[in-house]
Amino acid sequence: AALVQVVRIHARSSEWTVQKAVHVLVAFDMLFRSLAHALDFTLVLNEPSPLFYMLWTLPGCIYFTIYTTIVTLWAKILHESYAQQPRPFSSTRVMIAANVVFYVVQIFIFCLLIWPTGSSQRRMYLRVQPYYLGATSLVAAAAFSVYGCRIYGAIGG
Repeated sequence: AALVQVVRIHARSSEWTVQKAVHVLVAFDMLFRSLAHALDFTLVLNEPSPLFYMLWTLPGCIYFTIYTTIVTLWAKILHESYAQQPRPFSSTRVMIAANVVFYVVQIFIFCLLIWPTGSSQRRMYLRVQPYYLGATSLVAAAAFSVYGCRIYGAIGG
């Protein structure tokens, strides 16, 4: 459905927009979610591979990027609607920085899973990963809610 929406938007305007980017990210999110569910835990033998854990985690990572992209779009709309002076840090730079930090930390967490192949590192990964994704998802959802309410109020909702 997300790719169909990208085609519909592209038929109206051929330039690349944030709306198209969000729909492409949603399509990737759904693709990786379906791959993760296709690799059911029952099909994995006693010790799942690191690739399995990475595929299982990827939809949560894409979720964070989707929400930061939408929040960035809303921040730009609010900034333009209030005709404020340009800020030293634009919302796009903040979004890029947030995603870079998020993925650098995520890669570090994946390194816990890959390099030392001991079971203690895998247990550490299984302990840390859900909390990290949960915390970052809550931050993204909070920003989404704040900017969503602000834009709703700005359009007279």
